[in-house]
Amino acid sequence: MPGRNLLVIWIAIISSVLCYVQVPHNQYFRVYQHAVNLIQADYVDSVEDHTLFEHSMHGMMQSLDEFSAYLEPRTHQRLQEGLNQQFAGIGISMLPKEAESGFIVETPFLNGPAHSAGIQADDEIIEVNNVTTADKTMTELIDMIKGPVGESVMITVRRPQSAESLKLEIVRAIVKVPNVEGDRRRQDGQWDFRLEHNPDIVYMRVKEFGSETAKEIALILRQEKKRGVYAGIIMDLRRNGGGFLDAAVDVCNLFIHDGTIVEVRGRNLAENSPPSSTNEKHLFDRYEANNTTTIDSSTPLAIVVNGESASASEIVAACLQDNNRATIVGERTFGKGSVQNIMSLGHEAEFGALKLTIAHFFRPSGKNIHKTEAASKDWGVHPDEPYEVLMTEEQYQEYYNNRRERFIIRPQGYEMTQQQEQTDEAIDVQLQSAIEFIRRERINSSAPNRI
Repeated sequence: MPGRNLLVIWIAIISSVLCYVQVPHNQYFRVYQHAVNLIQADYVDSVEDHTLFEHSMHGMMQSLDEFSAYLEPRTHQRLQEGLNQQFAGIGISMLPKEAESGFIVETPFLNGPAHSAGIQADDEIIEVNNVTTADKTMTELIDMIKGPVGESVMITVRRPQSAESLKLEIVRAIVKVPNVEGDRRRQDGQWDFRLEHNPDIVYMRVKEFGSETAKEIALILRQEKKRGVYAGIIMDLRRNGGGFLDAAVDVCNLFIHDGTIVEVRGRNLAENSPPSSTNEKHLFDRYEANNTTTIDSSTPLAIVVNGESASASEIVAACLQDNNRATIVGERTFGKGSVQNIMSLGHEAEFGALKLTIAHFFRPSGKNIHKTEAASKDWGVHPDEPYEVLMTEEQYQEYYNNRRERFIIRPQGYEMTQQQEQTDEAIDVQLQSAIEFIRRERINSSAPNRI
């Protein structure tokens, strides 16, 4: 056979093998592609490829469990910015106006580009780069403001009770977002982490467990130790929906120097274990306390939780409860004992990402926190006796409104209303219970020993 013909045959064989390798072997993939082709060819209206792709991904992920999801590119970016505690922008939080169209600044971020340029809370944004914001959606407004770091954007605002507008040029930058709040703002906008009416108690409200959260808490504890002796610590995890597993582990390490923090178990996750088609849970990882990062392992610690405390919040609460390091105050937590991994699809997540449940976590006692239809009464993290304190919707709303007022950075000379000046200690019965625990611990520790 001529050499040229033999070369052609070999090229054909190699091409066939490569094509076979690249074609999905799952028969359902081929059927799916056939269905897409039918839709594109015969559906009454034209449908964009990305629309079919995104709806297919949403449907597939929703069929798995309530916490697995397909994240569209914009959603994935926002999630990553939140967990990484930084984003590119001008540094403001915005809200739609209540009674009419338009948007107002809830608050500028402390020392961010907008704050430095003079943006104030309650400013109404009326133009961006001389383009009116009237009839814009929040998403459209965000797209108008965002842009490359280092480049400027012109924001036109109207101050409350003023007919005049003000143009401010703001240079976009990387804005860092702290996840730990204190009791109230000081005059300089920084947080004061001592309770106003109980200044010997350190108060930290942790909004989410992001990449910098443990470092924030460590810095606060060191600063408060330098400031003076404190009798107790209150960590508020209400409305904290979770975050990074490693961040929760790092926070636990700040308060205990030995013992188990959490165990993570999942299908096919055990080291060197063969693949399994069953739902048997193998031990994937056990996180043990590391005393090299412990800062305070003895000061009375109360953790306040409610039904919106989930995932990483429950890891921290369960760990410190099982290791007898903290007393849990408030209400039973949400019961989300599953671990999700974010998996990008395509280069730099150009097609979004999967948020996929890969494991469940178990508290040091061995119990599974996760709430399922078959779950026993042990799901979630229960408050310790006698510190279960229920709050009504009205009480929660009053608490959240008060916390929002404390979050806002007001301009110098702003006069607070009587309602804005209310302290959490006056209206928050769960916080009151946590303070009561600290007081009891202090009395018990100072009581003389009698024999």
